[in-house]
Amino acid sequence: MAVLAAVSILYTAYAISNSIHHDFHTLTYLFDFAVGILAAFLLHREVAFISWFKKGNKRRSLLFLLALPLLFICLFFVFENTPADFAPWLDLIGRYLFIIYVGLFIIEQMVSENAVLKLKASKFLIYTGKISYGLYCFHGIVLTFGLVLFEKLGVNMPVILRVFVFLAANYLAAAFSYRFIESPFLMLKNKLRRI
Repeated sequence: MAVLAAVSILYTAYAISNSIHHDFHTLTYLFDFAVGILAAFLLHREVAFISWFKKGNKRRSLLFLLALPLLFICLFFVFENTPADFAPWLDLIGRYLFIIYVGLFIIEQMVSENAVLKLKASKFLIYTGKISYGLYCFHGIVLTFGLVLFEKLGVNMPVILRVFVFLAANYLAAAFSYRFIESPFLMLKNKLRRI
């Protein structure tokens, strides 16, 4: 976890310092993976930190949820009053804080019985979690071929509508993949474990 986070931070700092476009570079997102791994590790080990979320009440849960908009408001005001040279660094810090918050949010959703927002009861979100690997794998393909197809056909639609079309197409591709490719392999894996 530490190595992934360190490599990501060092590469991103290097890229920002040398004005290298890094938004779509894999090394930039290793930090996200490190936070996800850390959240899984903390949940698996049930460290004392997890009990803060487990024993939390509705008020604590609400305060935790309100921390994200407060963070964005603070970052917005800091960002607006910062020289342009520091903007990429503030953007990076804001991104890291958001990723850490998401990791904590997932922990809260997994262990808190008193969470104000209970997403683990949503069948849509549970299914989305099941097909999430396909969503990750196919999003680049859907975007690339979708843009090319729209250009070839001369389709001109508002950006927001295009976003929803691509999201729906990616969701369908991931659902198809889960049903016909991933599920058979998962069943095979379960059979092999029993042997």
